[in-house]
Amino acid sequence: MFLYHIRRKGMSLEEGYIGITTNTTKRFAQHHRDTRNNNRHNRNWHLYNALRKYDDIEFVIIEEGEDEVIRQREFELRSKPNMGWNQAVGGSHNGGNIWKGKQRPDHSELMKKMGFQKGNTAGSHHPIMAEGQVFENKRLASETLGINPKTIYNRCKRGVDGYKFLRGDTVTGASE
Repeated sequence: MFLYHIRRKGMSLEEGYIGITTNTTKRFAQHHRDTRNNNRHNRNWHLYNALRKYDDIEFVIIEEGEDEVIRQREFELRSKPNMGWNQAVGGSHNGGNIWKGKQRPDHSELMKKMGFQKGNTAGSHHPIMAEGQVFENKRLASETLGINPKTIYNRCKRGVDGYKFLRGDTVTGASE
């Protein structure tokens, strides 16, 4: 697996976009293709606006290694939502084909590192997963994704794919 950085020339790792992939050529092409698609699934406006605006964008491979090592490194570089051009917390995004044929990991360690409190309600003070991204609460998910907080809550409650309440030491959904 590869850890990559999309940046303007001279940007530090704190700036720009940090991502992970198993196929760098395909992923970079996908990012560029997404700049031309203005549909609701292309939610990373910071990244896509930068790709459209600047002509000095670089796609740099930072590191190659085992899945868990690369995911941990991405989390270290993007430990909170909306860092640099990233919107999601690093190491937790479930996009692309990264999980194809693999069991998705328990997010409890990420949640502990992020300092989330244990809880057993899906209120606005508890972390959730929406569209495969981890958010500190449903309000932040709503603002980032442009979806009504009640809709997010109901999707988590029903266990819609990519939506879960993250509670305590386990990832939970409607089936539990």
